[in-house]
Amino acid sequence: MARINKNAINALPKILKRLSSGEDLCMARVSKEYRVPPTTLIDNINKHIINSFPNIIRFSKSTNTLTASNSFLSETLLSADEIITMSILENNISQYGSDFELNAKLLFDRFKKRASLQIYKKLNFEQITRADEPKFAII
Repeated sequence: MARINKNAINALPKILKRLSSGEDLCMARVSKEYRVPPTTLIDNINKHIINSFPNIIRFSKSTNTLTASNSFLSETLLSADEIITMSILENNISQYGSDFELNAKLLFDRFKKRASLQIYKKLNFEQITRADEPKFAII
């Protein structure tokens, strides 16, 4: 089993958040910033980030840069940390045998299907009260 680079794993949710905020990320700079070898970082990004958002996040080999659609995380049910955790778990289940892998894949597929249902998606609310009106909360 390959040795896990903790810096690379810990950097993934941060990278995901930065991409969602509209930042274009140069892999050479990001690699230095998080103290992760460039090849390790790119492998982890391909495996855990780009595979999770194939139509949203793009990697340009010519510029060695990651780009993404703005605010794509606001349209998901899960946080950046949860998305990366799910991806890591999903990509490492095969080492525990075919029965476990099959059961885990069924569980992940069921979770993804339910998480994508409209009722579970986050809603955006618009404030309709005036600024000078007192606000009350029932707790």
